Amino acid sequence: MTRRTPSPPADGVLRLPDGDLLLAGLALHTQLDRLLLDGASLPARVHLRSEVAEAQPALLDLFADLDAVVGDTGLAHRP
Repeated sequence: MTRRTPSPPADGVLRLPDGDLLLAGLALHTQLDRLLLDGASLPARVHLRSEVAEAQPALLDLFADLDAVVGDTGLAHRP
């Protein structure tokens, strides 16, 4: 992975560095984001999901594999 340095783009929104993006994706795809973001605002949750959705293809592949593993092992919370 290449290291991205946070710099404000034209829209003024900071982007997550790769390491943070990886951790955010792991949290989202294991549903730990519910605990980690407890009390966070809706815009913060939406921003995190959009950052992860725009990750590099290799990370997106990892997250897809993680979704399959979590689903197959029943680690996901089931209402």
